[in-house]
Amino acid sequence: MINWEVTYAKESPRLLGLCRRYVGDLAQAEDLLHEGFLTAMSKIDQYSGRGAFEGWLRQVVLSTVLQHLRKQKGQPADHDVDTLEVVNEEDEVPTAWEPVAQNLTMDQLLAIVDQLPSHHRAVFNLYVIDGYSHKEIGKMLKISPGTSKSHLARARKKLQQWMLAGAQEEEQKKKKRRRLAFFWFILPGAKFDQAMRDRLEDLTITPQREMP
Repeated sequence: MINWEVTYAKESPRLLGLCRRYVGDLAQAEDLLHEGFLTAMSKIDQYSGRGAFEGWLRQVVLSTVLQHLRKQKGQPADHDVDTLEVVNEEDEVPTAWEPVAQNLTMDQLLAIVDQLPSHHRAVFNLYVIDGYSHKEIGKMLKISPGTSKSHLARARKKLQQWMLAGAQEEEQKKKKRRRLAFFWFILPGAKFDQAMRDRLEDLTITPQREMP
């Protein structure tokens, strides 16, 4: 027998963090969290008990968020991958990404991710933070794996541009542009994805409302 009040108190901060990564508005994220919990309560008979309950609940909440995104107006249709820019998923970026990502506050980092179009943000979160394959993402978002790869490439490119621009602006204010240029162009290293995952994977936000 599931004690939903205890479950909500324990799991809601982590699940609200998940919802917030996908939608830019905290109030809307909390609405989706509540909707996800209500769905889980109504479908608890579908939980077989063979896997971790927390994992099943997380999947229900994530499905609720993705269903919301699919219903949004103005979502672009699937595209022929040949018409879109694709980059190698394993391309490395300079280690400058790691300290840049680490030096941003969580609010600053989320604000940068929020600038992405919703379909790019969804693929970025699913692939980079939540660890789904492009084939799985294609099924979840009803797009082709090639389109998923293209959305990810564009999301990475935009995030890198925005983060670098912000870092350059901050360094310029401190009159350290030469130091930044050396740091940026000379040091090779860690992947952008890992730096972002380290910051966002365990995002937790305490809900303002009680269990639905």
